[in-house]
Amino acid sequence: MKTIQWFIVIVLACSLFALADYTINKPKEVISVTKAVTENIKTEEETPVDVLSPIAQLLGYQVGEKARVTELFERFDLKTLTFPIIRTEWQTEEPNSKIMIYEMGGKEGDGNVIYLTLRNKIMEGLTSGENIKEVSGYGYNSFFFNQESHPQIAHMLVQVKDQCYGFQYSKESEQTFENIKQLIHQLMTP
Repeated sequence: MKTIQWFIVIVLACSLFALADYTINKPKEVISVTKAVTENIKTEEETPVDVLSPIAQLLGYQVGEKARVTELFERFDLKTLTFPIIRTEWQTEEPNSKIMIYEMGGKEGDGNVIYLTLRNKIMEGLTSGENIKEVSGYGYNSFFFNQESHPQIAHMLVQVKDQCYGFQYSKESEQTFENIKQLIHQLMTP
């Protein structure tokens, strides 16, 4: 055999030994860390802390199923945002008592960023006859979203700590708004 042929055989043999050594001795620690992180993410998404249901029961509401949605107030498409939006329906026997609650949250310390992102997205999507009115006295930050086409329905977005909550309810029931104020107060209490 010529020298070049011997050289190719030696390089192939070294490559095969290197591949076999890597396969046998590949780092198992990296795999287990990745698996642990993935399992933690799945666990957090599957079992979020439910702080609203106990308050709903205290206020006399029946809580419907939670659903992950991409729209806020059934009007604003937010599927490009990175944080989840969870919608729950609360209802009592009273007429006009239904409340649609939207829960939005992210990492610890992101509450203000989430609030500002939502406010800006809503402002970008406003059409003629729609406006927002920032108010104080409800949570850390809050505003009402108004639609001339649906004057009987109120929409309110509130930041409480690291979470934002959207409330959609009938303006015809003062008791419903009083219950929402109690809910916000409960959420603000440490």
